[in-house]
Amino acid sequence: MAEPRRIARGSTLFARTLRAFLAALAVFLALLAGAVAGGVGLSARSWTASRNLETGAFLRSLVLASYRSTGSLDAAAIAGATLPYLDESTFLFVFDPDGTVIFAWRRGERLDAAGGGQGGLARNFLVRHAAEATPVELRDGDRVIGSVAAGALSFADESAGRSFLETLAIVGGAGAVISFLLAVAVAFLFSSRLSRHAAGLAYGLERIAAGERGVRFEGGGARELDQIGESAGVLQEKLAEEERLRGQWTADVAHDLRTPLAALRSQLEAMTDGVLPVTPDRLQRASAELSRVEALVADLGELSRIESPGMRPVFADVDAGRFLTDLSQRFELEAKRRGIEFACASELGLIFSADSRLLHRATTNVLQNAFQHVRDGGRVAVSVAAGGSVPAGNGADSVDSGRVAIRIENTGSIPEEEIPLVFDRLHRGEHSRHTPGSGLGLTIAKAVMDLHGGAITIANSGTGTVVVVMSLPAAP
Repeated sequence: MAEPRRIARGSTLFARTLRAFLAALAVFLALLAGAVAGGVGLSARSWTASRNLETGAFLRSLVLASYRSTGSLDAAAIAGATLPYLDESTFLFVFDPDGTVIFAWRRGERLDAAGGGQGGLARNFLVRHAAEATPVELRDGDRVIGSVAAGALSFADESAGRSFLETLAIVGGAGAVISFLLAVAVAFLFSSRLSRHAAGLAYGLERIAAGERGVRFEGGGARELDQIGESAGVLQEKLAEEERLRGQWTADVAHDLRTPLAALRSQLEAMTDGVLPVTPDRLQRASAELSRVEALVADLGELSRIESPGMRPVFADVDAGRFLTDLSQRFELEAKRRGIEFACASELGLIFSADSRLLHRATTNVLQNAFQHVRDGGRVAVSVAAGGSVPAGNGADSVDSGRVAIRIENTGSIPEEEIPLVFDRLHRGEHSRHTPGSGLGLTIAKAVMDLHGGAITIANSGTGTVVVVMSLPAAP
């Protein structure tokens, strides 16, 4: 037995499943990180906008109150009114109507007015934080008394906000790394198990391909792989059965060829050596043996052709009446010679679709078998009917509408133990070992029925006859 050949093509199932897991995990983590970052950013912006509006309105109200109490925008008065509410997260810039900075606070410190540096710093700050720090006119009634840029810095600009985001990034990163490592471990275990199952299945198939039988496939893995294993087991059983049948068939063919050839050879050698005189009777027996060998070889060729994978029936309309007329002409002389009652009947106008030549061969084989086993003076009947129930055996075989049944009946009986074997190759029953024929006639008939999508059955009727029913679809 040949050793199983290990063939490596491309990456393994383990590597592919592991890569698929890791790729899916990377996509998931990227989407999760994007979703978290987007959510946190949206929440931070919403919080900043809301707090900025509230803080800005509150600080502007304090500046306006300071103005009304002093009658001017005084830096000291503004500081006294607002400093208790200012911290590192807030900013406040107060300008007079000419745009001169009167008071400036940002990032937890008040800008010193000495040297006139407030204006440049204020403008730089307002440019960098244009989204939050937009100056708003400050009015006392209808009179514009100045402008105020006040509010809260963004969430990320606050120390607490920065600390929160940094902590979130650290925790999120650590969680992603831990999740990745755990997922890799799970993916490794799953891929290893799946790969082992697939590798065992592949090795088992290689052993079957190398000719080994009795290979067992372990289940308990993926359902699809278990199904492949079960199918491979069934295939293995069928291969073993086919090999057994092929071996038996080869032995039977060799035996059926050897027997007539040996008898023919012995007779010819005896006549050649002068041991036996050459007589017409001996020549006739030699010719009969040659005819038997010729029939066996022809039937083997016909069966091989019918059972070949590329064989396709040539369907055409078959007139049941004409079909039976051709059959009756083939057997009516033998029936008269032996005193056999031979009856043919079909439904009037019945037409069905079949390969006429193959169907004629199959029906002829069954009729030949019937005439070989019926006694002189007996009866053989053949009929063709569409649909209905066609009796076979002690009951009735139901033939669906849309099907055609060919029923052949002859007087006599067949041993019950031989019925399951009659369609086997080269089977010759106890009562037919000395009758002419190759032993392949009924096997060919069954092969033709299988080719038509039909079936053939044989049974004792219980009334002293043997009934063969050949059923096939009326249309392909």
